[in-house]
Amino acid sequence: MLFVIVTVLCFCKIESPLTNTWTWIFSALSVLGIILIIFYIPYRKHHYGVLKSSLDEKAQLMNLSVQRKQTELNLINLRLSIAGMIIDKLVDLQKELHNKYLMMKSYVGNLSVWYGEEEDKISKMKPLDKVPFVPLLSNEVLDAYFDNKWEDLTESICLYEYLNGYELSENGIRDYKKMIKEKLVGALKNPLEGFKLFSHIQNNDCDFVDSVDVNVLLPLLDKKSNCFLQTGIVDIGRENTELKSLFINVEMQDEKNRWNEMYPRCFCVSPTSESCNSKFKLVVFQKASLKLDEIVI
Repeated sequence: MLFVIVTVLCFCKIESPLTNTWTWIFSALSVLGIILIIFYIPYRKHHYGVLKSSLDEKAQLMNLSVQRKQTELNLINLRLSIAGMIIDKLVDLQKELHNKYLMMKSYVGNLSVWYGEEEDKISKMKPLDKVPFVPLLSNEVLDAYFDNKWEDLTESICLYEYLNGYELSENGIRDYKKMIKEKLVGALKNPLEGFKLFSHIQNNDCDFVDSVDVNVLLPLLDKKSNCFLQTGIVDIGRENTELKSLFINVEMQDEKNRWNEMYPRCFCVSPTSESCNSKFKLVVFQKASLKLDEIVI
């Protein structure tokens, strides 16, 4: 502002005719410089502001771009990290599934072998039929029973549940075979819980036991209850028999009454009857009186 005032004063002093050319040139240049300065400074300020705004805007855009790239980089690192974790888990899962596959392959293979072994044993199995025993089981009846009832009998058996205890080692497989056989046999024994020989003799109500005719069974037991000695007597009859007893599980009084009405007529010597604990047996006990010379030694 001071510079402008000084310049104006100078112009006031030189209003007289100028003869010096250089003075006019200097004055013109001074005025031109002042005009340029007056217009240049606002222009520069404006240009500086525009340039600064442009640079700030570009800087903001670059900063946003850098932030986006950093975010993308972080996402890529996160994805790579997650992918690495997934790959590690998949490798572990592959190993675990491979081990499970080997175990299941061994398990199913051994089940097939064990089934063949048991099937071979069953084909050769025969009910015990030696003196003095009278079995009430036969392969034909048992086969028919299992063919008709196998779904009910195996309903509670889930072989896949037993897979948890399977171990790929010699001792582990041997122990597992014993364990699973015990569990399967235990499950197959469930129908025996309601079985009672006296009820079957009376009603023939059990599917897995041969039908019984009491008028045939009891005389047969009477015959097979002879003394286990070689004697010179062809038939140990009534005169030699001192004692004959029956043992069967009859706990209720009405069962005892029905049994007492049933058995006496089937024996040559009427036996006494007692109740025993086993629900699966009928025992005939006979005591005979023999002379020493009647025994073959």
